[in-house]
Amino acid sequence: MFVSGREALSSVEDAISGVRSNETQLGSVLRSATDEAERQRRQLAESYRALALVRLDAIMRNDIVGELDAAERRAVELMRVQKAKLDQLLIRHAGASQKVRDAETLHRAQTEAVEKAGAPIAALTAQVERQIADDDGWKAQHARVEAIAKIAQASDDKAKQAEADRETKRKPYEADPLFMYLWKRGFGTASYAAANNFVRAMDRWVARLVGYDAARPNYAMLNEIPLRLRENAAQRGKELDAEHQALERIERAALEAAGIKPMEQELAKARATLDAATKSLNDAQAALSALDKERATLIEQGDRQAHDDAISVLSQAISREDLQTLYRDALATKTGDDDKLVQKIDEAQRAITKADAEVARIRDEAREVARRRGELEGVRDNFRRRQYDQPWGGFELDKGQVVGDVIGGIIRGAIGGAVLWSIFEGGYRNRGGWDGGPWGGGGWPGSSMPRMHLPSSSIPRMGGGGFRTGGGFGGGFRTGGRF
Repeated sequence: MFVSGREALSSVEDAISGVRSNETQLGSVLRSATDEAERQRRQLAESYRALALVRLDAIMRNDIVGELDAAERRAVELMRVQKAKLDQLLIRHAGASQKVRDAETLHRAQTEAVEKAGAPIAALTAQVERQIADDDGWKAQHARVEAIAKIAQASDDKAKQAEADRETKRKPYEADPLFMYLWKRGFGTASYAAANNFVRAMDRWVARLVGYDAARPNYAMLNEIPLRLRENAAQRGKELDAEHQALERIERAALEAAGIKPMEQELAKARATLDAATKSLNDAQAALSALDKERATLIEQGDRQAHDDAISVLSQAISREDLQTLYRDALATKTGDDDKLVQKIDEAQRAITKADAEVARIRDEAREVARRRGELEGVRDNFRRRQYDQPWGGFELDKGQVVGDVIGGIIRGAIGGAVLWSIFEGGYRNRGGWDGGPWGGGGWPGSSMPRMHLPSSSIPRMGGGGFRTGGGFGGGFRTGGRF
């Protein structure tokens, strides 16, 4: 099953957008749960206050009620300030999320535009490839390139063999410390210099002892031959490169005669627009990531701090010794009003425990959802870094490797993002072309536009110390990203 790079990236981006929606919903649920916990605490404070009003005389009542009112107002203010911060951040976050979605939509459209602009170029190239194969000038130059390529290949093979022999045969020489002592001093050459006659005499004695005069030329030749052969191979490589360029000029002329230039100009415009869309998308994602971190910090630290401060303010007020005494007295009197208030206090305390547990659960869930989103974003960033979303790429996937199922597993927390990335990395295939794709980088000599494949791609080039196989028309060689 083949999946284009654009389709695969869209699946990942859509999943990230969905996870962000879940995070937003969790934020709303968290606010509701926090509000419920605070409402129960206020209810507890009100029950204590009502109990105080029932039990205390007017003078004591005014003192206690006044303190509770102040504590309640302080706790509510703490939570109101925190809620306002979070509300403002969520508004900014919603705007940034929309910008990312818009940028993703534009980027997908521009990627498709590059594909459409490249399609006629690929078709024209295939047409010219068939026509040029019968051109006498092209065939003569192609034959010359092939001949020089064989010479260059043989020169490279000889240099490699000499280098391999040098690595093996030099070991006995270099294992002899006396021989290497004389070699490093340049004994027997014009560069040799001794401190005095005694040192010179001792060096001659050592040379006779190890047979240095006979061994030195052999060791020198062992090191020199690979260097000379490599220089020769490099020269043959330059000659081959020059012949390749001559062949490419013929091919380029044929493409231009067939009308490729206007097509290339359209492709250049499409790529420039895609580059701008890519930058806008990267900027939008960076801004959203910054807000993600700010939101996480506010929920994890600021919200918790405000919550704890509010609890502390209320607890200090309702845990006064005289209020606790009133509570115990109410239990003992069994009066109707006291019983109802005691029951409310007990219910409020249980509700507070439940609400706090719910707040903690939602915080943990939000943290886990953010982690899973981070795994998907890591895959997305690697995807773009490797340019897997470019028009020339796609993925050959096994029947069991359904991208949507793997993404769903990440969202559920059943698997990690590394699994999805390994599928992408192992299944990526270039749909043809060179330098990453038929409309990728590189260019013809004297042209800023991409170089197109013609039959000369079946001829090897020298590069990087040898030949290596690759793509191109005819399944031939390519080296160093060249034609």
